[in-house]
Amino acid sequence: MRKLTFSIFLFTAITLFWGCGPYPTIINLQVVNKETQQPLDSARVVLYRYYDSNYLTAIDSQWTGADGVSNFRFISEDGYKYLVEANRKYFQPVLNENGATYDNQLDIVAGDTNTAVLLLELIPPPDPEKYEMIHPAVPVNQVIAALATDTWEWVFLPKLYWEDIPALLMVGGDSSYVQNYPRNPQSTYRPDSVRTGLVALWLVEAIRKGTLASEEITGDLMPPSRAPVLGTSKGNPKGFNSTAQIRAALQAYQEWWEAGKTLEKAEAAKANPLAGKGVSWM
Repeated sequence: MRKLTFSIFLFTAITLFWGCGPYPTIINLQVVNKETQQPLDSARVVLYRYYDSNYLTAIDSQWTGADGVSNFRFISEDGYKYLVEANRKYFQPVLNENGATYDNQLDIVAGDTNTAVLLLELIPPPDPEKYEMIHPAVPVNQVIAALATDTWEWVFLPKLYWEDIPALLMVGGDSSYVQNYPRNPQSTYRPDSVRTGLVALWLVEAIRKGTLASEEITGDLMPPSRAPVLGTSKGNPKGFNSTAQIRAALQAYQEWWEAGKTLEKAEAAKANPLAGKGVSWM
């Protein structure tokens, strides 16, 4: 009888304990391709907590399976709001019809047990015509002429190739100043003028890094640094753009080019011409 009484007491205590809350919030989600309406596997769904929408804190994340489904279970805290967001490689968020929110995000409503759908859409391939406008195919002699006459006009780096390096090295020692030169659009460091020869060597560095980064040589270049200016590893370009420094940098690139003639392009590109020279691109 005593054992039965204890069992009843224990069952009652457990029932009261679970009945006192707080109750867990359970979220059922499915990530779907908006265009095909098919579930997306390998999508990452992140659960965020926030009190200000500008400061989100991730508290859990899951990857969807073949059914595109993920489930979250958590205890909500007073004063906080919650939302989930889905992302997947090669897909992008879908703007809601209201134009103010995205369909790959969802604010959590406590107690809602329905399965919510998060939408993503496939990133479209680039428009070839627009892409060619961004990265124009310009002969290297035209690029050099634009440098020599201070008439650089391209917003992005034009297409240049490994075979264009010797022509650029030919003008790598030019110490004259130009005010129109290729710039890194993501950098706020933009000197009023730079040395012509350093611009040519900077383009060589862009070719080297582009060859190193991609097995397919497309000629599409990215700025290799903030600007075509020499400095130390800590910055401070002052004193590092003298004619003597330009000649030293040119010699370093010429030696690198000669040493790489017996190597495959990808192998030659691995060597940094300025390594150990006490100077680097800003």
